[in-house]
Amino acid sequence: MPPPEGVRFQFRAVMKRRDDLVMKVNLAGDYLDQPFADERFQRYTEEVRKLFSLKQELKKGIMDVAAPYYGRPLREPELEELTWRLAASYDLLQQGGSGQARFVLSQPEWVPLLIEDCAYTSPSQSGKTRISVTFRLLGGRFAGLRFSQALNHVYLTRVLAPEIGFPRFSSLHHGELVQCWLGSEFNVPEPERPAIQDVYGTSVAIEHNRQLRKIRDEPCPKGYDWACHKCPVGYEYPDGCPRATHTKTFVRRPCEECRSEKAYFDPSRNDKRCVVCNARMLRGRLNIERHM
Repeated sequence: MPPPEGVRFQFRAVMKRRDDLVMKVNLAGDYLDQPFADERFQRYTEEVRKLFSLKQELKKGIMDVAAPYYGRPLREPELEELTWRLAASYDLLQQGGSGQARFVLSQPEWVPLLIEDCAYTSPSQSGKTRISVTFRLLGGRFAGLRFSQALNHVYLTRVLAPEIGFPRFSSLHHGELVQCWLGSEFNVPEPERPAIQDVYGTSVAIEHNRQLRKIRDEPCPKGYDWACHKCPVGYEYPDGCPRATHTKTFVRRPCEECRSEKAYFDPSRNDKRCVVCNARMLRGRLNIERHM
């Protein structure tokens, strides 16, 4: 179902602001792993204000967004979250607001989303395969926050994927949806329980998603001969691959389940099994080689 008339999604502008913040503020200053308080806090928020070309009286909104990180060292994960919140909150900042810092009860609203990750999770009560999809909100009252939602594998690949630009009848691996854009009616029916409802592929989102799919079908720039969704390389800056289908580059270590000495593990998760064994366990009887 399309969003109400007049609703507009910003994808490219948010991504550009995020990149500008990383290159022109985060990397240019001494913020990473440093106490985020006093002079450093004031300097950071002022640099953001100037980068966004906001009036001085609107700086309070920037400070409100940055306030949850005040007084403690800005580690890489915290700096990344702050960067996303600022980049996605631009429209709110222009209006003198700052958005919500956590998910509270809210009414449905249409928002632009980025799919950051897709991974197998525990099956449904009826035994159906489910995927934990991590979304990043690129607008709305919760701009910049991210959340995960378990979705039925069939819904994800046969309903959501075609809506945002993928062929309706194709052997799609859920990892191919990572880094895709979409619009969605978003809701928080219970505190800290956000969820998407209807989804919609805008022309800009579909163009981006099809271009991403196209470059993933091209020869690998690193010289690998496997499909992108089977590649251990992640997309995380600075050494990642823009075609990658998961965040962090997998690391190798022994797996007690399959007895492999050099099995791949996802460093962003605390799995005791390697990625192949973990997928096998969560998928049950599905073909392991096809969906590695």
